[in-house]
Amino acid sequence: MKKSSRVLCFKIFLAAFAVVLVLAPSTFTHVPDIEQRVVVSVLGVDAADDGYKVSAQVIIPKRATEGDPKQEVVDADGKSVSEAIDKLNRAMGRRVDLGHCGVIVVGKTLAEQGVRRELEYLFAGGIVTPGTNLICTKSEAGAFIKKAVSLAANSVTGLDSFITYASTGSHTATLTLNRFLSSTDGESNTSYMPILEIDDGGEQSEQSDGQAAQAAAQQGGEQSQTVIKSAESIAVFYDGVLCGTFDAELTRGLVWVDRKSDSGQIQLDKFEYDGKDYGGIYACLRHKKRKYCAHFDENGVPIFTVRLNVKAELQDKHTLNELADSVGIKEATKQIQDAFTAKIEKEITETYLAGLAMGADIFEVRSAFYKGQYDGYAAYGKAEFLHDVQLRFEIRVKVV
Repeated sequence: MKKSSRVLCFKIFLAAFAVVLVLAPSTFTHVPDIEQRVVVSVLGVDAADDGYKVSAQVIIPKRATEGDPKQEVVDADGKSVSEAIDKLNRAMGRRVDLGHCGVIVVGKTLAEQGVRRELEYLFAGGIVTPGTNLICTKSEAGAFIKKAVSLAANSVTGLDSFITYASTGSHTATLTLNRFLSSTDGESNTSYMPILEIDDGGEQSEQSDGQAAQAAAQQGGEQSQTVIKSAESIAVFYDGVLCGTFDAELTRGLVWVDRKSDSGQIQLDKFEYDGKDYGGIYACLRHKKRKYCAHFDENGVPIFTVRLNVKAELQDKHTLNELADSVGIKEATKQIQDAFTAKIEKEITETYLAGLAMGADIFEVRSAFYKGQYDGYAAYGKAEFLHDVQLRFEIRVKVV
C-alpha cells in the first residue's frame, strides 16, 4: 500500500472515531456505576403498624479525592419488605446494593409475629447471599443499627466485623440465613438466632456531644462508650416464630454441638477431688468434632447419641500439677478430663430439655431420625416422640 493510501485510511479512522464519540458519549463518558449506588452492610427488618420498616446501614462510595466513604442509616416503610426496599432506592436517589450485606437484624416484634416469609423472600429472590448472618434484638432492629453505627468511632470493632469474627469458629452460636431456613423447613421446624445487645452507656447517649462532654468532665473525664455485649444468648424459633430464649448457660449446650464453633474458652468454675476444692480450671478449645447418631434399640426405643471429640489446652496447669503430686500425672489428667466431660454432658442435657419445654427441637432430633431412620420414625407415630427419645453421649475430652 502506498504511503498516500495509508494516510488516507488513518484519516478515515480518525473521522469515524470522532463520529462515535459524538453520537455515543455515554459509552465513554458515563458516570461509573459505583457512584450510582450505595452498598448496604447491615439490614434491619421490623414490624410496623401497616406492614414493615427496613433500616439499612449504607456505605456511600466517594471518589478517592473526596475522602473516606460516608456511612449512615436510612429507614423506609412499606406494606411489604419489597416495597420498603424500593422506597429505600428512591430515598437515596441511588440503587441500594444488598449483595454485600453481611448481617440481617430482626426486631423483637417481627420475631414474635414470625419472620419466615420475609427471610424466604430475601433468600429466594437472590437479594442477599445465603451466607448472610442473622441476629435478633430485644428491641427495634432500626434503633439497634443506629446505635451500632457509633461503634465505628467509639469502639475497636463494628457490628459486621463482630459477627464475622464470631461466625469463623469462636465458641458462640451464630447462624446464616441459609442454615436458618434449612432448619426451619426441615422435619424439626426449629432454628435460632444469636441475640445481641448494645450498651450505650445509659441516658448519656441521648445527650448532644456538648452535653456528653460536659457530663464526662463532671465525672472526672470518663465518657461512656457504645459497646456490643457478647452474643452469649439465643432466640429460639419454631416454624419461623419466636418461641423463647436461652440464656448464656443454656446456649452453651447448643454451642457444644455446633460444628462451626471449634474455638474459644471452656471452664470448670469449681473442681473438687477427694474432698479438696481446687478452684476453677480454664482451658482453650483447640479442636472439636461432632457427630449425631439416631437409631431405635431392640425394644423400639428411640436413641439419640451425641458424639464429641474435644481437645483443650489448659491455660494454667497449677491445679494439674498440684493434683499430680498426690495421684500422679496420668490420674490427675484423667480426673480433670472426666470433670470436663461431665460438665459438657450436663450442659447439653439441660439445653435439650429447655427446648422441649418450649416446644422446640433444638438439636433437630426429628430431622436426624427422618433422614437416617425414616421407616421406624414414620411408624412410631407418637406426638410425644421427642419426650420418648433417650439422650446418650460418647464424649472424649483430651486435656493437654
